[in-house]
Amino acid sequence: MSKVLEVTDLQKSFTLHEFNGKRILGCESVSFSVHPGEFVGITGKSGSGKSTMLKCLYRTYLPTSGEIWFASELFGRINLASTTERQISTIRRREIGYVSQFLNVLPRVTAQDVVANSLVETGIDEETSHQRAASILSHFQISKNLWDAYPQNFSGGEKLRLNLAKEMVKQPRLLLLDEPTASLDNASKELVKEILNELKQSGTSMVGIFHDLDFMEQTVDTHYKMNQGVLGGVTV
Repeated sequence: MSKVLEVTDLQKSFTLHEFNGKRILGCESVSFSVHPGEFVGITGKSGSGKSTMLKCLYRTYLPTSGEIWFASELFGRINLASTTERQISTIRRREIGYVSQFLNVLPRVTAQDVVANSLVETGIDEETSHQRAASILSHFQISKNLWDAYPQNFSGGEKLRLNLAKEMVKQPRLLLLDEPTASLDNASKELVKEILNELKQSGTSMVGIFHDLDFMEQTVDTHYKMNQGVLGGVTV
């Protein structure tokens, strides 16, 4: 089976110039692959390098070394670690989603527009985008009287559900998840699990980092443990 993502010897370090160039290691020797429809879960203590690795995959961080090969439908097989900012920007809009614990959206944009705009950016017309946005907002049980409200006033759980809806509605080729259930109650977690399973069935590949081991074990196909920046301990 072809690989959607293939990571080889990924390393990210940070140089603290204010401390005489002291070098801090984020992650190193990270190698793994993800197949179509596969969900890879990564666990580890806080500070073990999980978020650093995930941000390298999304190219929020530029890797220090290593390769991140992505099977793009737009550009073919492409190394995310070294491709141009323009290509990365296009891939983020069209093919790779990223869900963090925090919602970062423009002010004075309503909740429904936040979700719909993520579809418009992929080339879908506005009417269809708003219809799909309404459907997924309903699924995540975000009250209809909040759809035309500004998310800055939402609770933490509502913001996270909106963030999930914004990325999942695109049905991306690859979805990256940073603690996707961090502030959700059990009922909301079930809604997330349903969508994740639907995405897997439709062929979306996923990489997620977790502290919620119970949730992770119900959703992932392959589990890696991260320790001091090094990935290992695969469980299928």
